[in-house]
Amino acid sequence: MQVQRVVGVTGSGGRGSGYVVAPRLVLTSAHVTGPAGAAVRIFHPGRAGVFGGAVVWAGTPGGRDDAALVAVDDPAWEPPEGGVVRWGRTITYRPGIRCESWGLPSFAQREDRPAELWQPAGALNPGGAPK
Repeated sequence: MQVQRVVGVTGSGGRGSGYVVAPRLVLTSAHVTGPAGAAVRIFHPGRAGVFGGAVVWAGTPGGRDDAALVAVDDPAWEPPEGGVVRWGRTITYRPGIRCESWGLPSFAQREDRPAELWQPAGALNPGGAPK
């Protein structure tokens, strides 16, 4: 993950994490954004500025597809450098692959304070044999 791509998203469900996957496209959670067409606000943790966007696709809040895509439509938005995200994949099925992530979980936030990032680390167990 690239920390400069981590953003906060505020929608009808509150505030949550997002990740800039293309210059004007943010991947986030449907339980944060609400349905397709809903207006949301995007911000960079620790930096000034709040930017407008609209949900262009939303899965089921709290469901297996609890994800949403937000198009940033604010002219003041400056996307992070690097273009689109390069998705990764594992090349082994061995358990215990080291991994880390970034986000803005609600338990790390404090009332009346700027948003706090959290960086959990752990191990990825890729699952069973390929089919």
